[in-house]
Amino acid sequence: MANEFPKNKKQRHSIRARIAIVFFVAFAVFFSALLIDFSLYLRVVTKGDGDTTSNADGIVVLTGGRERIQHALTMLVAGQGKRLLISGVHPATEVGQLAKLTAHRPELFSCCVDLDRDALDTVGNAVSSARWAKEHDYKSLIVVTSAYHMPRALIEFKRKLPYMELVPSPVYHHRLELSQWFRSSEIAGVLLNEYGKYVLARLRMSLDGAIGPLG
Repeated sequence: MANEFPKNKKQRHSIRARIAIVFFVAFAVFFSALLIDFSLYLRVVTKGDGDTTSNADGIVVLTGGRERIQHALTMLVAGQGKRLLISGVHPATEVGQLAKLTAHRPELFSCCVDLDRDALDTVGNAVSSARWAKEHDYKSLIVVTSAYHMPRALIEFKRKLPYMELVPSPVYHHRLELSQWFRSSEIAGVLLNEYGKYVLARLRMSLDGAIGPLG
């Protein structure tokens, strides 16, 4: 009997280790499946390297990088929208600073660009954009943001602008090659974080439909 207890204890440790390995593998497979599904969905929602042909009443770009603003300004110059709203501008950022970040002339900011300094997140972007679109009596908007962020942005915009025609124009960042997420822990982390926020946005939208807008 004296020798059985250590043996049983060792067996218990071995069983626990195997269970832990099984759970770890299952966890890894589950989240890999989520990332694969989300990356495939991104390809559907963000076809092509940004929409550069569609027209709308206005253009809204969500801040988050020079490439987004540059892309939106290029569309404005091409006449794809009457005005441009840059949503989520830091209160301390001046128009001149934004103009220097782009290849477009500063006068463009005087005639056709509006700045929203109130939005702190994607929901705030949608709220400010809804107010701006209403002020200008716009019926359609081109939405510019990063490709990985577009699905969630569209959900929040649809919540606040249910009758607005929304045209997604995704921006692809060279260092974030979405189709190669499995080769980069950084990209995988970005997608996983965004997927979690996307699921929550979908949940809020579902609840809106069930019990009315939550704000």
